[in-house]
Amino acid sequence: MRAPTKLPQDVIRSLESFALVILGETVMGAQRIGKVTVCSELKRLGFASGRRARLYGEEFAFVSDPEADENGYCLKAVSHKSGHARRVHIPLSVVRTVERELLVEEKIEIARAA
Repeated sequence: MRAPTKLPQDVIRSLESFALVILGETVMGAQRIGKVTVCSELKRLGFASGRRARLYGEEFAFVSDPEADENGYCLKAVSHKSGHARRVHIPLSVVRTVERELLVEEKIEIARAA
């Protein structure tokens, strides 16, 4: 097994410039993650047309895939209780987790390429 190699300082600095700061601070490089990438990852997690979920204390059937709007990410859904269609925002904690994971994956790819 090969011993881990230490990353050069310039690579570490470039990673830190857009990297996630641990302990809940803001993401400096969130703009690097495309909205399309976040939407596709949310879709992979089950926020997709044809799926059902309980959000905000209500059962929904999703009738669209996730899309970005001015307040985050949402999708069109039909409420099981009322039968009315509406836009449902994906919980911010889920969105932030997806963004964090995508940034970590990007950092790993950059480190491997260096």
